[in-house]
Amino acid sequence: VLADESTFINWRQFFEAHTSTAFLQEVVRSFGPHVMEEYPHLTKLDLQAGVRFRDEAPFSLDCQFAVNTPVTKKGTVRGPHIDDTKELFGGMIYVDGGGELEIHEWKNGRKFTGRKGMKKKAECVKGSTKVVRTVKCKPGTVVLFLNTPDAIHAVAPRKRGDGFRTYINLVGEVAEPLFELK
Repeated sequence: VLADESTFINWRQFFEAHTSTAFLQEVVRSFGPHVMEEYPHLTKLDLQAGVRFRDEAPFSLDCQFAVNTPVTKKGTVRGPHIDDTKELFGGMIYVDGGGELEIHEWKNGRKFTGRKGMKKKAECVKGSTKVVRTVKCKPGTVVLFLNTPDAIHAVAPRKRGDGFRTYINLVGEVAEPLFELK
């Protein structure tokens, strides 16, 4: 989007703002004490951001259009999981809405597994979590979270016939993993 001159200027400006150092600093201020508690070593990093996969900076940010396609049979695109271990924060801004986001917690300790075709083991073992909150994905809803081994979330199952679910995905990561999955 940032380099595509055919993309509407307002979208390019939105994406520039959400991959900027100013946005990173705002997020870190918002999560302040929680970042210090979870990741005290990050205080040694300069709060400068670059665009993920393009720039070299202590923090890499990404802002992406995302779409879940219409549902042909009841199910979910992604069950309970956490995000990549290098990710400091993640977020979604729902555009057209559709569906729900589930927030989970562990029942009896952390239990991770892999997903078919994926090397990472960031999926929660079936039955090891429970839903503690459901967020309706209405247009304009913003969800932003600090990524930890306990930041479990999932796309709630949608029923057959549900249409597209569109959102903007926000990512803030560092060069090295912030935690290990065990």
